[in-house]
Amino acid sequence: MLNNYAYFSFGNIAINPFLYHFFEKIRNAATLKTREKYLPCTEQKTLTEKSIIANFDYALKHREFRIYLQPQMDPYGDLIGAEALVRWRKDSNTIIPPNAFIPILEKSDLIGKLDSYIWELAVCKLREWKHTEFKDLHISINISPKDMELMDVFKVITDLVHKYDVDPSRLHLEITESVIIKNPSVVNNLIMRLKKAGFLIEIDDFGSGYSSLNMLKDINADVIKIDTGFLSKSSNEDRGEIILDSIIFMAKRLGIGTVTEGVETPNQFAMLNSMGCDVYQGYLFSKPVSVKDFENKYSNLCRKELIPS
Repeated sequence: MLNNYAYFSFGNIAINPFLYHFFEKIRNAATLKTREKYLPCTEQKTLTEKSIIANFDYALKHREFRIYLQPQMDPYGDLIGAEALVRWRKDSNTIIPPNAFIPILEKSDLIGKLDSYIWELAVCKLREWKHTEFKDLHISINISPKDMELMDVFKVITDLVHKYDVDPSRLHLEITESVIIKNPSVVNNLIMRLKKAGFLIEIDDFGSGYSSLNMLKDINADVIKIDTGFLSKSSNEDRGEIILDSIIFMAKRLGIGTVTEGVETPNQFAMLNSMGCDVYQGYLFSKPVSVKDFENKYSNLCRKELIPS
């Protein structure tokens, strides 16, 4: 009690109760204002989700979904293939990034329709390349966890290569590690069937799960795809590099190829090259680009240095 006022003590600070209630009113008003401010955003998000779902069939029918290609390079810096990534091009000036619509399509189970469409675009492109300078390139496509639930993946993909008369070995199939860990026996059975049909299987996001090493023992994949992102997230870069080196060494001993994505600097490329990585992908070489830009950039496949100095 001081000067007939009771004070509340917070640590070493004493606060007059009148001031305390005054600031409480301000805080409550600010909270209410914040709620009012962000409620429209929530409504806008819902509206956006509804808009994406409502416009999906139109966009699919009018070919607004496009494949963008990110090049994959060998240890000499030569182009050997590309990963197909989806973009929603509403008009010449508007491209909707995948993180704005893919999660929504996954929730609404429309992702299967989109993925099968993207796979077909990739296979069509391989057919177009059959008698061009791109004939030896492969294209990697992604198989999502939802695809496994929504369709007969084996039938859809094998039907596509038969329909367009494409060599299955030119179509690389990326299956995320999380899918394999969730249902290893079912996925391994699918992998074996796809391999027997001539496809090359890649385990995407390798190392993101705690069962990675045990999974390698049981899953008959051709390639593991490693993201260098974990190096930048590691508090000890040297330890991260040792782990990366060990993964690549172990893969070689098992007869499994390695693709490292997220390669952004010449130093990273040199380090991975010294470790014996087989294939490289990242902004050092190129961001994902439209098919037209990809073909214009790499139309001359004579041996040349493609690594920026």
